Amino acid sequence: MPENRSRLLQALADAIPAVDPATAPAGDPPAADALLPAWLGPWLAGHCLAQVDWREFSTHGAAAVAGLAVLRAAGVSSLDVEDLYDEDGIPLGGDDNDFDMEPAALYLAHANRELAPHGMQLLELGRGDPAWLLAVRNDPAAIRALGAALRPWGLQARQY
Repeated sequence: MPENRSRLLQALADAIPAVDPATAPAGDPPAADALLPAWLGPWLAGHCLAQVDWREFSTHGAAAVAGLAVLRAAGVSSLDVEDLYDEDGIPLGGDDNDFDMEPAALYLAHANRELAPHGMQLLELGRGDPAWLLAVRNDPAAIRALGAALRPWGLQARQY
């Protein structure tokens, strides 16, 4: 697995500003569900990785994402998600009990439009709630390489 580890570290360095592979945790990353909380989370949280609860994205989640070091360095000070809700505070495209649209698709498509002028975008790593969001350069080749490097670890990077 050293080859997969090396490929993953290089893909992260290519996709994320100011990530130094030399600072990665020692040893092989764990696979699947443990990769995020046990390896990537402790290493990258606050720099380019945020864990958010979709039910709180309009408040805590958007603020956590906007507070990521790579986004602040790119000139992002906040994410405005107010226009995603109607006058009753219900997400557009859904009702207050259920989204007709997947939350990641609703929020991340909007956030990525705001981040595009800064040369950045968000990827959803894995699938679930809470969600893990990774801020990366808006570089299609680097994003494809990162997706390929995550697959051997049982993880998918979703782009919106």
